[in-house]
Amino acid sequence: MEDRKPDVDIETMEGKLMPLKTYMEHKAAVETTEVYTVPVPAKKANVVVSALREALPPQNKSGIDLQHLRRLVREEFLPRHVLTRMHSTAIINALAAKRVQKPNILHLLIAPTTAISLSTLYNVLRPLLFPVFPEISTIEVPLHASISQEQADEWSVTYWPAIHKRGNPFGPHPPYVDQTINRTLPRVAEYMALVKEAAKQAVACGNGIEVGAMVVDPSNEEVIAIAGDGRNMTFGGDEKERGCTWGNPLEHAIMRVVGMVAEKRKLREEFEIGTKVNVQEGVRIMRERENTLRYIPSTDIERKYFYNITPKDIGEYLCHNHIVYATHEPCVMCSMALIHSRIGMVVINGRHKATRAGWGGLYNLTGSGYGLFWRKELNWKFLAFEWIDNNKNFGEEIEGHDFYV
Repeated sequence: MEDRKPDVDIETMEGKLMPLKTYMEHKAAVETTEVYTVPVPAKKANVVVSALREALPPQNKSGIDLQHLRRLVREEFLPRHVLTRMHSTAIINALAAKRVQKPNILHLLIAPTTAISLSTLYNVLRPLLFPVFPEISTIEVPLHASISQEQADEWSVTYWPAIHKRGNPFGPHPPYVDQTINRTLPRVAEYMALVKEAAKQAVACGNGIEVGAMVVDPSNEEVIAIAGDGRNMTFGGDEKERGCTWGNPLEHAIMRVVGMVAEKRKLREEFEIGTKVNVQEGVRIMRERENTLRYIPSTDIERKYFYNITPKDIGEYLCHNHIVYATHEPCVMCSMALIHSRIGMVVINGRHKATRAGWGGLYNLTGSGYGLFWRKELNWKFLAFEWIDNNKNFGEEIEGHDFYV
């Protein structure tokens, strides 16, 4: 791609794209369950495991999968605080008292406490471990599989030796995320400067608060539409005649830019590709089609990208697999609009997260966020990143916003 002059002054071309954690990635890090464990002589391990397999209900009935944890573990690999709860030396001392050679002890992770009763376990294990009485303990372990080798290593020290399987069961595949970052990073600073300018112009025109958003076609890295917040906008004279003299609190920047993409592609039906649409003519056409003017560009930067019909505007009215850049974390309404519009990725300013639980639609930092960009209950998923400008002292306390965006 040939070099081009940015449309606005770029404060910096250096920064970080940090992938947001999905809802399930956060749950995997904090949710635990109680399980039974028991020390067994290594020579009897296979017999005990087989007997327990017969006694335990099928995995799909118990509802909990523990395949991310090691089933049999030697004592030296267990966390010290887990060993202190097990008192596994009793089994060794009992066998030694009967002049039996000191056995090689393995610790068996049996099953969740909800899968089988303690009395049933004793009935199964007593004849197998005789003459030693089974020392069944209850410990806490992670409920879900790890999302990285680092997390599995941490759990092995904190809870019980864990196994990490390559990939991410609760989010996008790590290599795909890395490829996306490498492909997107070179122009992020330019695009973030553009949405920042759109936000400033929205305030200067009295349209709304200082929030901006835009849609980019990743196939050619061109801006399709850009919008500032419009919740304070009053519409045209025809609206005022019908008594609509107030703004619309739902006209957030995300809602406006998604709507602009659809309106712009409707205009494509009226004009040839490569046409620089006359503003008055564009407004006239949209006025005839709609009973509201909320998606009509009202600032210089909005008009610049809206009224230029180019080859990139060939396509459906949705933002299918496009990239959305925003100055702030979108609210739940806007996040759902992005899902319905079938975007492929969103990048937000990492210093403008919603500060109250439930206000934002993407972050999960407090464990109470929605993480709507990657939920198995929804019929669409997209990647989500935060942009951290290196000039803003990455690592300092993050700024937030106390309003819906």
